[in-house]
Amino acid sequence: MQVLVVSGACTCLVHLGKVVMGGDVEECNGLTADWVSRHIYWTDAGRLTLEIANFDGSGRRVLVGSGLLNPRGVLVDPTYGYIFWADQGTKKIERSGLDGTDRKVLVDEHLAWPNQLALSHQIKRLLWVDARKQKIMSCDLEGNDVTEEHDLVQASGGNAVFGLVVIGNTAIVSSWINARISSVFVSTGESMWRTEMVIPGSRELYSLVSTAASIQKPEFHPCGQPDKGRCTHLCLPINLTNFNCACPTFGGLALSFNAKSCEAPSELLFFTLRDSGEVGFISIRGAQSSYLTLAGRSSQPSAVTYDPIKQVVYWSDVHDGAIYFSSLAGKGEKHVFLNGSDGVGTVNGLALDWVSRELYFTNEGQSSPGLDGAVYSWHRLERIALDRSWRKIVSSDLDRPRGIALDLIQGYLFYVDSPEKEAKKVYQSLLDGSESKVILDKGLSDPNGLSFYDGRLYVADSTRKNTSYSAHLMVYDTSMEEWTPLKLSTNVSLPRGLAVQGDTLYYSDWVSTEPVPGYIKSFNLRFGVDNNFILSGMRPTGLHYSPLAERKQDSILEMCKLSPCSDLCVRMPGPSISCGCPDQTSKVLFSDMATCSQPQNFLLVADLNTIKMISLDEGFESAAHTLYFGDVHTNIVALAYDSMTATVYWNDIPKQSIFSSQLAPFKPTLVYKANHYIEALVVDSEKKRLFWTGNPRNGSGVIVRFFPAKGRGSYHELVKGLYNPRALLLYPRR
Repeated sequence: MQVLVVSGACTCLVHLGKVVMGGDVEECNGLTADWVSRHIYWTDAGRLTLEIANFDGSGRRVLVGSGLLNPRGVLVDPTYGYIFWADQGTKKIERSGLDGTDRKVLVDEHLAWPNQLALSHQIKRLLWVDARKQKIMSCDLEGNDVTEEHDLVQASGGNAVFGLVVIGNTAIVSSWINARISSVFVSTGESMWRTEMVIPGSRELYSLVSTAASIQKPEFHPCGQPDKGRCTHLCLPINLTNFNCACPTFGGLALSFNAKSCEAPSELLFFTLRDSGEVGFISIRGAQSSYLTLAGRSSQPSAVTYDPIKQVVYWSDVHDGAIYFSSLAGKGEKHVFLNGSDGVGTVNGLALDWVSRELYFTNEGQSSPGLDGAVYSWHRLERIALDRSWRKIVSSDLDRPRGIALDLIQGYLFYVDSPEKEAKKVYQSLLDGSESKVILDKGLSDPNGLSFYDGRLYVADSTRKNTSYSAHLMVYDTSMEEWTPLKLSTNVSLPRGLAVQGDTLYYSDWVSTEPVPGYIKSFNLRFGVDNNFILSGMRPTGLHYSPLAERKQDSILEMCKLSPCSDLCVRMPGPSISCGCPDQTSKVLFSDMATCSQPQNFLLVADLNTIKMISLDEGFESAAHTLYFGDVHTNIVALAYDSMTATVYWNDIPKQSIFSSQLAPFKPTLVYKANHYIEALVVDSEKKRLFWTGNPRNGSGVIVRFFPAKGRGSYHELVKGLYNPRALLLYPRR
């Protein structure tokens, strides 16, 4: 019997005793080799991918990165030119070309736990084992005529079956627990199982591989030659003789203009694909290719931007409630920049000031319900240092903030507010949010994408819920203060993202005349002509243009270093600068408009998931200043301040907890975790004790006394049996 057995699941791929793929292979449940083109294919249930690489591990690409839940067996057959794979999560068996295109569902019924697959050239059928149904099943190569070939119970003893190979008309399977290799004839009518071997000491037999020469017949393909069809990285077969060159999915390379070699592109168009969860880029100067280069993947990526100094990609994900980042030249590992623990909800707009090293983002969310069941929402525009050393709210007077764009030369910020029931507006302000003014509040339905280039602001307006206006693209000349509609040769329906470079405008639209959900297209601004589709499918959302690299603007940074600002320095038109104070500190801007210091008299305000400070001292900025950002579920109702120790106490209703922090530096610490909801809180500074009201979801209310320094043992319910205690007022006798 010419069979090799794998015992145990693989987390790395080995060729001739050498690890060729490891580290970021998480759960490889299926592995197969194209002996003609010299490629390996594998499924990864951890990464939810089907991938390909050369035999030596180079040229790694993700061929299928969406629509997988628990991919298992995979089979490549270069004779027919197909890849087949099974997924226990989706309960499907699918097929594609050897390059991952032309994906097709073959079987989506009669499946439970499909594992390894095999192909019989003798009967021209695809076979698979189903560990739960205890069956060998088969279908033709188009997914028709699904047939039960054999019951597996006799061979497996009812244990799970994983491996399967077919040699001629013989099927060979591996089973767990009894560690048995068994065989049976297929398509002969015979049902007698034969035990080929039992492997003592092994309880989990996985894949089977046949070494029979009849399985891998010698064939010729250009991709299998030493020069790989003159492709520098990866040669992907598209039929028995033709091929396309491709680049690795991750690593920052794209196909050059000669369509053979891979290079780091000089100009990039970044995109997000909502349906497939992919964040990638297109080389503007290179060859067009349907094989995408990616920077990362997440659940539902939306806005995207790029830091050309560090060559790092940032994107938001509206499903995860997060902002991620990854290195352009990395392996696609995403890192959390901000998420729900930082009080970040839905982020629809991103813009990066690579000169001042800041990221602007929109932030929308809803609180967890209070005792009365009411839910409140926040809608903010914020900015944060790329090293996360400070954070600042730019505007909280918004209803539904969406797109953001920056004029980094003149020092202006543009953003969209798109409330559900009121007039939609486009704003212009200085980079710190001051001197905000409405530049458009008519003729808008659901504005989303913004892009700024060479003194012009471009706006994408869709018809998501309002059909009073047709979807369109517009341009605003900032010097003339005039709006002009762009006359596209094809109508748009749900335009989302915009990016501009030179005379070319790039836009994404979720609705297309093509049989795919959305596209990215370009428009020549000089001649007013639509160009070809750049990318189709998967609902492309965010767009961003950038050169690969920029030099650090030392002259502008030096201007801030020489300024009188004690903390934040913001570029202004002129050029000039303005000083500011970061949030998450107790420092407020003084009347000299340069110095940040702590006021002596102030109000503290619980504002949903934030704590704000308002100075009452003369000579200080009077605007609300954010001391603390709670997480996305935080709902703060009660506040108390101990002036003797400069300690702030507050409650968090969903967590049924009380926290505290020194005013400076502000670092939250858990004081007490209760079993009731807390709505009122007072502090007795002299006797170092807290009082609060407690309301269980079911039961009577209480008033509690607690000594923070003494810990949980000092908890005492002063009053019980209250109906619904709310407010407290402390009047201690001195």
